[in-house]
Amino acid sequence: MTESRANDQTKTILIVEDNPDHIELISINLQKSNHKLRLIQVEDGQQALEKIGLLPSSNTTQISKPDLIFLDVNLPKFTGTEVLKRIRSQDKFNKIPVVILTTSTRKEDKEKMLKLGANDYLIKSNAKLNLSEKLNDLLFRKK
Repeated sequence: MTESRANDQTKTILIVEDNPDHIELISINLQKSNHKLRLIQVEDGQQALEKIGLLPSSNTTQISKPDLIFLDVNLPKFTGTEVLKRIRSQDKFNKIPVVILTTSTRKEDKEKMLKLGANDYLIKSNAKLNLSEKLNDLLFRKK
């Protein structure tokens, strides 16, 4: 689990991904944006739920509420589907954008995750091209 330090004006991004290579690619891509970001990386669904306070933990420093969550689907301990369901079941987290990052190209998987409350569904092979754009769309564009 890693955290990049930043000041209060930054946006906190929670990256939930168990593949170290994917974590590195996602982090590098996000750090190229022109925004101040605090990247918090966890490796499984349990750590994600502990990090945001939906599961008790004696050894995890909680964050109050991330501004955006990038969530893998195939995770150890709790799947991305289970994590998303728990996040969306809490009013406190309902407005946090959740972007699914996965290798699955199945239309049914995308429909399921969007129905459960994901804001977007990106296929990892294409995600590198879209992460900065997603970040801008979900956090920085005026509505």
